[in-house]
Amino acid sequence: MPRLNVMGELRAILESSLGGVPVRVDLPAERPGTVVVVRRCGGARQDPLIDSPQVEVIMWAPTEAKAEELAELVGDAMSRLPFVRGFCACEELEMRTDYDYLARSPRWYALYRLKTYQPKDCLLYTSPSPRDAHESR
Repeated sequence: MPRLNVMGELRAILESSLGGVPVRVDLPAERPGTVVVVRRCGGARQDPLIDSPQVEVIMWAPTEAKAEELAELVGDAMSRLPFVRGFCACEELEMRTDYDYLARSPRWYALYRLKTYQPKDCLLYTSPSPRDAHESR
């Protein structure tokens, strides 16, 4: 059974929550002043239905204050993940400033443990209970 495309789903969710900030799965050679990178960095499938990925989110911005603001927006979006698009749990393991000395740029780092499932369309059919059948007569 295929796993949920965690990085693709997170990219879409974060892009819609961050008001135009580019969200990537890798850092482009020409890094924009503000960018978010999402990467699966660990975790494992628990069973055929449930996956438990660990995901790191790295956020760059022109100033420390803007990077921290971006980190707060990411944290808010991640906290709304449960029961959206295949996510059933999200635990923040780490959130910290992480200055990028190579790029000489403010950067924040976050680490999350997720639980995901592969959403499927299904119809739930329940037959009428004896009480319901009696009331409908």
